[in-house]
Amino acid sequence: MKRKQQIKVCVHLLEKDKPYYFRPEQQKTTADSFFQHTLKLARDNHNYIATCCCDPSRELKLYIRSNKGSGPFTLCRNPNTGPGHKPFCSYHSHLNTDGGAKSYSSSAVREEEDGTLRIGLDFSLRVSAADPERAAPAAMYPPREKKQVNRLGKMKMLGLLHLLWENSGLNEWAPWFEGKRRLITVMSRLQKEASNIKQGRTVLSDVLLLQGNEHANKKAVSYACTNSRRLIVISELNEWSPAMIAGNNLPLAGTTKNSPPA
Repeated sequence: MKRKQQIKVCVHLLEKDKPYYFRPEQQKTTADSFFQHTLKLARDNHNYIATCCCDPSRELKLYIRSNKGSGPFTLCRNPNTGPGHKPFCSYHSHLNTDGGAKSYSSSAVREEEDGTLRIGLDFSLRVSAADPERAAPAAMYPPREKKQVNRLGKMKMLGLLHLLWENSGLNEWAPWFEGKRRLITVMSRLQKEASNIKQGRTVLSDVLLLQGNEHANKKAVSYACTNSRRLIVISELNEWSPAMIAGNNLPLAGTTKNSPPA
């Protein structure tokens, strides 16, 4: 993946007929630059639209910020727009720090220069006979009270699922999605996103079992057996019924009655 670079931006003072476009070399931070003059004028009047030009098909809005009310002025991406920018754009962020990721410290999840997400789970993906406790996921606990604001230093399994769903766009919905969010689409998105996530030296997609992905699942099992890794399974469960009260497990969707539960 290429390193991120500064991109041409557009600043439209709404009292003007035409917007101003600034190439990277024109975005100088010196106080007397036309770019700084334009940003100050726009911010003082609160009557402007600033956008990034990395993707002409989308309006990716920016806002003007200054350090403690004094220059130099800078443009920042709007909340929840980081993943929408092109990967080579300096405003791009594979990790949506305006979403669920803001609950974690950098030791739990951080983005590296190449766009890879480095995570710290509360259990190890490496199976170790010498340290079995470290290889086992912690038990699930009730949600924390909202008044607790300390960022978490480790990510639990539920947090990992939230990260996968959010970064792959599966937590969003639009009318044109109707009838198109099939199982194969969901699983392929999860597989693609997992290839950008690492714990230690382990790439998540190498140890991920996904429903309906038989070829990749065989490779994952082989890899886990050869390298002593713990597998993570994501699958749709069968619909709950009163007959399942006696057991603590739900069978996977698409399995027969004689198949083992998840």
